[in-house]
Amino acid sequence: PIYFGVYQQEYDTDFDKASSILSKNSQLISWDLDFSKDFPKDKCLAVLEQESIPFLQLQPWLWGDDEAIQYTNILDGEWDEYLTQFARDAEVFEYPIFISFAPNYNLEDKPWSLMKNNKDAASFQRAFRYIVTLFRQEGAQNIIWVWQPHVLNYPDHEWNDMWKSYPGDDVVDWVGMT
Repeated sequence: PIYFGVYQQEYDTDFDKASSILSKNSQLISWDLDFSKDFPKDKCLAVLEQESIPFLQLQPWLWGDDEAIQYTNILDGEWDEYLTQFARDAEVFEYPIFISFAPNYNLEDKPWSLMKNNKDAASFQRAFRYIVTLFRQEGAQNIIWVWQPHVLNYPDHEWNDMWKSYPGDDVVDWVGMT
């Protein structure tokens, strides 16, 4: 199946998907979360009330500090406490939730881009796999994991080829393209 969604950078619980260009045809409502945000239970419930599925764009950075988080920090366990609590809160929520870790990582302007992570596609793969594994170990089986590169690699170099950073079928449930 193909799902269409509505994206808001910061989701407002007063948002009515009927006011969007896709109107009631959008199955997903998506918004951004950096690593300073707790699991947004109330916002997810507001999405469910509109008969849509929450789609969280989990961005590995801290607002205003582009260098605070690298994939190596995640792999070294420096964010385990945050990620574990997020996973536990998501698991208790019980309803399906789409989560995209580091969306559009192949655009150089993102703080979590490959460009800003030593041009290392393998570190993105390992970080993606690490987070999915951590969530699953915490029982968060309601998460639908989305691999979401941008359709164009920018910059267009071999190290930034989206296909070289695909994390694997065992940790990717859906593919989303921007």
